[in-house]
Amino acid sequence: MYAIIDLETTGGKYNQEGITEVAIYKFDGLHVVDQLISLVNPETPIQPFVEKLTGISDSMVRTAPKFHELAKRIIEITEGCVLVAHNAQFDYRILKLCYDRLGYTYERKTVCTVDLAKKLIPDQESYSLGKLVKSLGIPIHDRHRASGDALATLKLFQVLLEKDLEKGLFHSMTKGPEQSLVSDKQWALVQQIPDTHGVVVLLSKDEKAVYLFSDKNMYKATYQLFLSGDDHHKRVLKETKNIEAFPSGNSLMTQILHHVYLKTLKPKYNRRKKLWSDPSLIEVYQGMHGVWIAPGRTLGERAGIYMKNGMVCGYAYFDLNFQLNNPQIFEQLLTPIFPDPAFLVWIEAERPHLKWHSFEP
Repeated sequence: MYAIIDLETTGGKYNQEGITEVAIYKFDGLHVVDQLISLVNPETPIQPFVEKLTGISDSMVRTAPKFHELAKRIIEITEGCVLVAHNAQFDYRILKLCYDRLGYTYERKTVCTVDLAKKLIPDQESYSLGKLVKSLGIPIHDRHRASGDALATLKLFQVLLEKDLEKGLFHSMTKGPEQSLVSDKQWALVQQIPDTHGVVVLLSKDEKAVYLFSDKNMYKATYQLFLSGDDHHKRVLKETKNIEAFPSGNSLMTQILHHVYLKTLKPKYNRRKKLWSDPSLIEVYQGMHGVWIAPGRTLGERAGIYMKNGMVCGYAYFDLNFQLNNPQIFEQLLTPIFPDPAFLVWIEAERPHLKWHSFEP
């Protein structure tokens, strides 16, 4: 027996979310035998971007039942079932969180239709619910509403069950309650990451780099990675015991730091990529000696990308009032980096957003 579930939530910081809508279809493999669809009063404000996405507003849920009023019914309809959801780890975490607030331990086996689809329908352009069901010809109505998304997940699940008849993946990919969540310690580490440009480094118990990535929003990228069902990411998270975040201040510095840390830290699970460079740019920047100035990590700070003999060879962060009139003094601030033609490609792309300060006579 399966319980196909989808939740809409308030958004917000981890462990502060509330449920705004729940839809559960109890499915016996052939028919829907029971269902629960309801708005939920989360007793906390809905984030504006969530309201825009789902169309669910604070006024809509004001008179809706609160979670504790639906808790018994949810337990009953999911009793003896495997919870099935698209990104099951998210929905299961939210359910457990709401029951924890009531002092009740909620435990169910789970299976994720993202994980199943990646195994049974490989090479899809996207495994987001909307794009995946569209590629399979499955209609989806009321997108980003619990009932519409749960019904689409149910139809997707039926397709996956048919495809899984001989492979037996469903049973091997069904997780017990203890397997379905990232550890509380790991989630606590995620919450400390700022939502700014930068590089995130995941570390093993002996503080060696396991994996690194960069993004314009480090918090969002890390959160999504921790919810990913990708096998590669699962191996990464299994070894992750600590997280370090390095704000960069701007997209150019993000790319530079990513490249520098990749070469120096040599993280275990990063796939090495050959950087693209444009030889013609070496002539364009030949002989230039000075600093490309970009926004820093905080208000009043600037980032400087140091160029000498036409190649980037260092970077520094400095105060807004720092006087860039003496290259010898500025060089004392630098973190040196090995020149790489790829840096010139990135500078060319970001050039409209940079300011040039020349050290040439």
